[in-house]
Amino acid sequence: MKTITEERLENFKLWLRNDVRANEGTVNQYIDKLGTLEEFLGDGEITKESLEAFKSWLVEDRHYKKSSANTFLFAVRGFCRAMDWEPEVTVTAYSVEPTLFNDGGRYISRADYQKLVSTALYLEDYRMVMMIQTLCHMDLRFSEMGLLTVEAVREGKISITRRKHTRELKIPDYLQESLLAYSSQTGIEEGILFCTPVGNPIDRSNMWRNLKQLCRLAGVDEERVTLQKLKMPRMHDYYPFYPVVDCSME
Repeated sequence: MKTITEERLENFKLWLRNDVRANEGTVNQYIDKLGTLEEFLGDGEITKESLEAFKSWLVEDRHYKKSSANTFLFAVRGFCRAMDWEPEVTVTAYSVEPTLFNDGGRYISRADYQKLVSTALYLEDYRMVMMIQTLCHMDLRFSEMGLLTVEAVREGKISITRRKHTRELKIPDYLQESLLAYSSQTGIEEGILFCTPVGNPIDRSNMWRNLKQLCRLAGVDEERVTLQKLKMPRMHDYYPFYPVVDCSME
């Protein structure tokens, strides 16, 4: 039976630590969220139907916001993946309505961002997933992506120079964790993280071509998305973040 047991929880912890390289904080959060699922299931089994009911229960009975309910679904998805129970028990996350913030079109909208990232996740194009999210969660320009090395990610900061002034740019902890996981999964152990097969930075024209193709697949108007609009807005919580551990979620 597909149930939550102590042995399976221990195996899930090992999977998070070794395969995903999650820190202990993330491991504990995922285990806590699985405890909520265990409470909901009682003696029941994990099935697509029971997870759909759990999804509704979180919002309708526990009164979680849909974005908060999604964090539980991500944890459950990770557990099911570790147990090799996908795709028969797969459920989709809630679609979160975008806010009104857009700041005159200087940034891509939250809705377009979510469509692009979720489509890239579905296609298992994790490089595009992490490049989009890095640009939208850090004050980093595309021309500076070559400075984002594995060594810099490990240190948690990057040195950038603009208008003859050099400063250190901190990598958010949640982003650092996923970038390290991406590094591990792709086998890129040193040098530029987002690079060509020969180790050079991703060319702007190639990135733009890939981004336009992703727009078409995601049903996003190409006119609304440019490399210049892929940047961190003033509201730092405007764009949701999708950890590498949740790469097939949505």
